[in-house]
Amino acid sequence: MKINLNQLKTIFNQKRKLFIVIIGTLFILFISFFNFKPKPTTLPKTKPSSFDELIKQTPPISSDFTLPKYTSPSNDSNIKIQTAVQAKKTLKSHLPIYIENFSTSVNIPTTINIYILPNDPNYLIHIDIYGINYHSASTNEDINPYATAFKESFLKIKSLLQEENIDLKDTYFIFGGRQYIQETAETWIKEFNLL
Repeated sequence: MKINLNQLKTIFNQKRKLFIVIIGTLFILFISFFNFKPKPTTLPKTKPSSFDELIKQTPPISSDFTLPKYTSPSNDSNIKIQTAVQAKKTLKSHLPIYIENFSTSVNIPTTINIYILPNDPNYLIHIDIYGINYHSASTNEDINPYATAFKESFLKIKSLLQEENIDLKDTYFIFGGRQYIQETAETWIKEFNLL
């Protein structure tokens, strides 16, 4: 069977087009795979100069957020509530505590934010650690460096409060204002025995 020059050109062009389409598709998949990173929680990078500015920068609590069970005073003795109220009073004059670019061993800088809001219960404080991806609650630090960054940031918070003679165990606190953030933070605190 003889193949003339035109037939060869047609076959070559068809294979070339198919090759270009396959290479293009693989390139797009490659770029998409390596560019996809879940977004960590963020806060504007400017340090708040006042409480009002801090409140403006603080992401609002979402409508699906409910206070965790451990913050419900009906579950604890009156002594624990009184201790938490006193700890908050002691801490109040030092708030907000705001640390930008806290260095962690996994090269994920975090921002630590400890504050209270005017309408909070008299025993409750807020703790936020920004720069963390809370969508994965994995405690395997080999594959989830955000768990390590959270752990190190939380230990820094404990240390800061101890400097003010406050034991974090004596407080009631919430994270973030999003249910998934609260749940992931609780998982990591429990799994890493941070309290």
